[in-house]
Amino acid sequence: MLLMAATVLAQGPGYNYQKPEPPRGTYLPPATGVPATTRPP
Repeated sequence: MLLMAATVLAQGPGYNYQKPEPPRGTYLPPATGVPATTRPP
């Protein structure tokens, strides 16, 4: 699941993963352990 979240972030904005999340990884759950700075706006 964590890998999937990272994959979603890698795909970039506009790629939703079954959940309504903020675009460009504006907010990333601490469970992933990946900072939102990985995908700048």
